[in-house]
Amino acid sequence: MSKRICLLIVLTLILALTSVYADEGFVFGYSAPGLGDEGQMNIQKGFEIGCRDLGIKCITTNAQMNAEKQLRDVETLIARGVDAICAVPYDSKAIGQAVKAAMEAGIPFFTIDRGVLEGKVVITVMADNYDAAAQAGMALVRLLQGKYHGLAKGKILEIMGNPAQDVAQLRHQGFIDVVSQYPDIEVISKPGYWNTDEGYKIVLDVLTANPDIDAIYFHADLYIPGIIEAIKAVKGTFKKVGEEGHIFIAGIDGNPMALDYIRKGFIDGD
Repeated sequence: MSKRICLLIVLTLILALTSVYADEGFVFGYSAPGLGDEGQMNIQKGFEIGCRDLGIKCITTNAQMNAEKQLRDVETLIARGVDAICAVPYDSKAIGQAVKAAMEAGIPFFTIDRGVLEGKVVITVMADNYDAAAQAGMALVRLLQGKYHGLAKGKILEIMGNPAQDVAQLRHQGFIDVVSQYPDIEVISKPGYWNTDEGYKIVLDVLTANPDIDAIYFHADLYIPGIIEAIKAVKGTFKKVGEEGHIFIAGIDGNPMALDYIRKGFIDGD
């Protein structure tokens, strides 16, 4: 997710909060699922900036990619008596317990980037992940057609996020709904759980077993460094966009790092 979109999301959320709580002296709690990638750091930073500009104290927590820790983090925020809680859920279902606890305490709950599968939140502010995935799918279809003289065929590796989260489900389904229209395109889908190292291992294993992989679709920019290094490890070199033997690489997020990779010819789109 680009920094501009992150800030827009946060501003929308802050406006929603302050439209209900216009007085001064409020304390908001923010629960991050983990801060191991640029996207999540941008979202938290945007929230902190929004609170600062409105004179609202912000307490942040980091679940470190652990659903149980995020639940404990939210319970701590509730115990501290914050006026509202915002979270990016690590697990869309597991966080339902935290949402219900906040409701019982009379604390409104909001989410950014991902929704919840249980409990009721006031607002979820997120991009259209299904449409973004569909756009990535169409882009890769066009690239494959260019490679195979108009024929939509080939083999794509999909590196998913965490299947327990709605954002990963949407980024999978939008992509699959597009490429499944082309029976000669094979998709190998593997969950990477938003972990760069796991993405590296997936590419290493799948590319070794399937040296004919034509393209890689990723659910988040954090996978890009691992994808590039794994291709180097298997192929002995990395072919850039336009070079013979280049593996098409495209996905979702559009963070500054990924845009730089596009400019340098490492990936095809984001």
